[in-house]
Amino acid sequence: MKRPLSVFLITLFTILSVFSQGKKPSTLVVSKNQEAELAYNAGIDNYNQAQYKEAEANFSAAIKHKPSYYRAYYNLGNAQIKQKKYADAISSFDQTLRLKSDYDKAIFGKGLANLLLKNYNEALPYFEKAIAANNQQAIYHYYKGILHYQTQEYEKAESCFNQAISLKPEACMYNDRGNLRFMQKKYKEAIQDYKMAIDQDAKLVPAYLNMSESMRINNNYRDAASMCKEALAVNPQCAKSYNYSACVNIGMNNLEDARKDLDKAMEINPNLPVTYANIGVIFLKQEKFNEALQQFNKAIELDDKLATAYANRGCAKEMLKDFSGACADWKKAVELGIENPEVYTEGCK
Repeated sequence: MKRPLSVFLITLFTILSVFSQGKKPSTLVVSKNQEAELAYNAGIDNYNQAQYKEAEANFSAAIKHKPSYYRAYYNLGNAQIKQKKYADAISSFDQTLRLKSDYDKAIFGKGLANLLLKNYNEALPYFEKAIAANNQQAIYHYYKGILHYQTQEYEKAESCFNQAISLKPEACMYNDRGNLRFMQKKYKEAIQDYKMAIDQDAKLVPAYLNMSESMRINNNYRDAASMCKEALAVNPQCAKSYNYSACVNIGMNNLEDARKDLDKAMEINPNLPVTYANIGVIFLKQEKFNEALQQFNKAIELDDKLATAYANRGCAKEMLKDFSGACADWKKAVELGIENPEVYTEGCK
């Protein structure tokens, strides 16, 4: 049987700042556009309190009172991005640029909305234009780096992350540069970046988990386990952290502890595909192949793009003498980008 693979996650961040003229005035300000200003400031307050639906309504009200209010259109786009209304956000940023064509924040906003829609070719020119207008904004370089990361242009991504960090180092930037180096198998460099991320933000759970996985890859299970504990100390209700801890325990063949981790993950979030996939790995190691098959089926039902679940389900099918089914799953895993694909295609027609 081919060696079963534990399932882990690499997490990317998105950050977005809102342009504010200041806090809502405590006294009534009499002005020509008083209603617009009051609605706008209410929207800013809503946004800063993560009340994005209410912020959207107030920014829209400000625009109704003052149709030339480009900043209201801009922040309307921000509120829409927070609600994952990416197409609406693009429309709002278009209106911003109709009123102020050189507003680099709105240009960047269009790039970000397109990036979040995975329209990478459309996003790139907006990031480049925003950087040309203001190359001192770290966030512009950072998100251009995210785009190149997503399109697997790793050298370009690293250059962008380096530029962003040189301008204004943020925890997410170090974390994502670490992810980039992880993908390039530069695990020592990745670990250093994750440490820098944690130095910037000691509550950044993904940095602990990503560092744990970098250590696990190098068979440094003790330190990997320590990082999982740190992550759980920050947030004991994170199902993903228990999955990482389970992967470490599986690597050390501590299957009982791994199952406890996964039971806890299931208790927190019963719909996380990797939890079922990792339970399947435990059953594989225990040679309980029918039980493993059921777990991989559930994982794939929840996420039909989970390559490792197909690879491991193929292992279960192989041991159950379903060779054609095994090969079909291995081919699917290769199609989805499983690492070391030749291991899984070997022996299959």
